[in-house]
Amino acid sequence: MGRPVSRRGKTGGKGAVRWPRMFLLPMPGERVRHLSLGGHLALEATLREEGNRHLLNELTRILYFTFYLESEAGGIQEPALYLCAEAALDRAVLRATETGIWRVERDEADAIEPILRKYDEQIESVSTRRYLEAEMRITKLIGRDHTVSPLKKQLEAAGGETG
Repeated sequence: MGRPVSRRGKTGGKGAVRWPRMFLLPMPGERVRHLSLGGHLALEATLREEGNRHLLNELTRILYFTFYLESEAGGIQEPALYLCAEAALDRAVLRATETGIWRVERDEADAIEPILRKYDEQIESVSTRRYLEAEMRITKLIGRDHTVSPLKKQLEAAGGETG
């Protein structure tokens, strides 16, 4: 019952996935609060030099998740927000690989905070299905070797600004 069911037509080809009703509804409030708190705590910990690779990866996951959901919902309204946050996270990761200190600077946090606010808004209203689909997309992205920013790549393909 908890897994999507594939409907195959008479020809046996791939059909649309039929999701159980619970996946079509918004996520439970407790789950939303847990996800939101996780993002904000990750940012606060990395601001206080109590961060680690996992926390910066979580902030990057939130960045891409938010970007994907907004792009699917009608397009990116403020591409510069995403590009600035991505650049801030890139700087923090580069610094961490050189120093071993997994932290973000205040100006970098200022670039990430608008993304966290968008993320909070999205997860309050997104269906569980759309949340899971975005998570699968991010998992697929993380599993790939890539040298081009997925944000820049998608914005260029859409004819948007890339800085």
